[in-house]
Amino acid sequence: MADKTIKELAEELGVTKQAIWQKIKKDSSTNLHQFMSKKGNTVYLSVDGQNIIKSMFKDKSSTNRQQKDVKVDDNSELLFLRNLIEDLQNEKKELHKLLDQQQQLTLQS
Repeated sequence: MADKTIKELAEELGVTKQAIWQKIKKDSSTNLHQFMSKKGNTVYLSVDGQNIIKSMFKDKSSTNRQQKDVKVDDNSELLFLRNLIEDLQNEKKELHKLLDQQQQLTLQS
């Protein structure tokens, strides 16, 4: 087994590239970046990195199959969108907080 691109691994697992990137971002137990190399604009994963990501999807997909008969690809896209919405909502709250602080400073001066 040789180094694979994120796209190749995604196709092998039947998920999107974004789903793999989400796994890489959320992984706190292992620094997956140590298993990555970049050549030009393409990111490659070593064999160890591939195995770690595959195990992440196996754990989740086996649980999902027991709960529902849903494709991992569909489920990971939904999860990605939910996380994106949550991130946007958090950013919105932070912007409102900053706006309130700015208005208070303006009133004080």
